[in-house]
Amino acid sequence: LSQSYDLTLYAGSAAVGVENVGALGPGWELRQNTPNPVRAGTSIGFAVPREQPVDLRVFDVAGRVVRTLTADTWPAGSHSVDWDGANDRGVAVPAGVYFYRLVTSEGSLSRRLTVLR
Repeated sequence: LSQSYDLTLYAGSAAVGVENVGALGPGWELRQNTPNPVRAGTSIGFAVPREQPVDLRVFDVAGRVVRTLTADTWPAGSHSVDWDGANDRGVAVPAGVYFYRLVTSEGSLSRRLTVLR
């Protein structure tokens, strides 16, 4: 199973995302969140090729779960989940770098996002 990384390059005030191909094969996708950087909230898109349980969580740089966005069964197709920038207790997270990971029984995909306050 290969790793998936993404890199954000900053030029002035604009961020340019560099996207890597996912490691799970055709039909799988974890899109870069929009907007990124995040100020108040963001949307995270993903696609699954068939109905199955999907776990999507946000982590801090230490690997601690910040927020569980979904841990449900999703039908095949393209989907989107919103994150309000808060942790599981409803408290806004501090500015910094965070990661979000899509996990299924077939593997996982991860991306990075930045929160600005």
